[in-house]
Amino acid sequence: MTEQSTPVNEKIEIIRIKKAFQLAIIGILILAILVPILTLMNITEDNAKAAMTIIQPFLTVLGTLVGAFFGLQIGQADKDKAENEKEKAEEEKTKAQAKVEKLAASIGSEGYEDLVEKYKDLFSD
Repeated sequence: MTEQSTPVNEKIEIIRIKKAFQLAIIGILILAILVPILTLMNITEDNAKAAMTIIQPFLTVLGTLVGAFFGLQIGQADKDKAENEKEKAEEEKTKAQAKVEKLAASIGSEGYEDLVEKYKDLFSD
């Protein structure tokens, strides 16, 4: 990643996390309101089943959305980290290759033949 895109990505990540946190808080608040209301109702076995019928789908959707979001966030963070490490490794490879090419250009043909003879395992395909 370039230096310019990193702050933008960090801002986007912060916004995503805030939105997920808000979603979780809203869900908890709705449950905090629903549970006492349903509890204060005349609870019989039928009313308890009805209350659970109302709450269960909501909890399922909320848990799925929040869990999926945070799972994707963690996965994306790991992907970004791996891509950054790959870019750094490629830069190091390019630097090392440039050094080797400079070294190879600095030796004469006799020096090259001596190196090939001395390090046959490096020059074999």
